[in-house]
Amino acid sequence: MRVLVTGATGYLGYAVVRHLTHTGHQVVGLAHSTPPPILPGVEWRHGDVLDPAAVEDALTGVEGVVHLAGPCAGCARRSTNPPATTRSTSGAPSRC
Repeated sequence: MRVLVTGATGYLGYAVVRHLTHTGHQVVGLAHSTPPPILPGVEWRHGDVLDPAAVEDALTGVEGVVHLAGPCAGCARRSTNPPATTRSTSGAPSRC
């Protein structure tokens, strides 16, 4: 199965990516940070889940989605966006 994992470079996202590849799935990893070392079967996409074009591109040919991207408490300190423009990707506040 071809699966999109958002937040693929995060702690949980990368663990899910590794598990999916080790169990024979093709993975599309979407993240706004630099991908970790290349894993066989992983197609890395640089982008933001708040960018409709990036998400649409990453969804091409995908049969399933594991959505793990979202802001956390430390993100506002590292973000280039002011806190007022930081939006949750799930509709509810995220916590680390």
